[in-house]
Amino acid sequence: MLDWLRQQLLFNPRIPTPLGWGVCQDMLGSLLGAYGLGVLLAAKFGSNIHNQIQIAKVIFINPALWSFGFGLLLHQVALPSTVVFCLEKLAWGAVALSLMLIGMRLSQLKSWRKLPQAASSILIKMLIVPLVLGSILSLFGVTGNAAQVIVLQMGMPPALATLVIAETFNLDRDLAVTALAMGIIVLLFTLPVWLWLF
Repeated sequence: MLDWLRQQLLFNPRIPTPLGWGVCQDMLGSLLGAYGLGVLLAAKFGSNIHNQIQIAKVIFINPALWSFGFGLLLHQVALPSTVVFCLEKLAWGAVALSLMLIGMRLSQLKSWRKLPQAASSILIKMLIVPLVLGSILSLFGVTGNAAQVIVLQMGMPPALATLVIAETFNLDRDLAVTALAMGIIVLLFTLPVWLWLF
């Protein structure tokens, strides 16, 4: 299935190849990472769910997994322009609501006591991982635009899904929003470096 998805994205004449690499990595990272493993760990450690059946239910009812499945099944179906328009507006509305959630949580921060924890996670995620990965990609034959896209994806700040999952499963919201804000600020400095190095 992953090969089929990669073929659809990377060799689709309507999608430029570097964009296909980025979309493929972002979709699989978000789907399997944040909405798969992330939801599983959040359900296990963040809320009062301790039963394996309840954890499986949380994963099974996850809308991101359902939408990915429907997208794969219906990718050849041409939707009416009205439906596409409504879905686009709904998607942008979800992004706007996520940004409002970040703003509300930032305004509720009473101190920056989570800054050291956030700084250590940002250091690993946005500096160490992209540097190590970018250094070894050529050993696997990945160079050029593909390598640059992978390094840039690895060097992105924590996703908005981080705060949404923290809210949903009653995790440390202050840490999540501090890491998001710090990651966005750090990105302003690291993005040119990754573009220059790789």
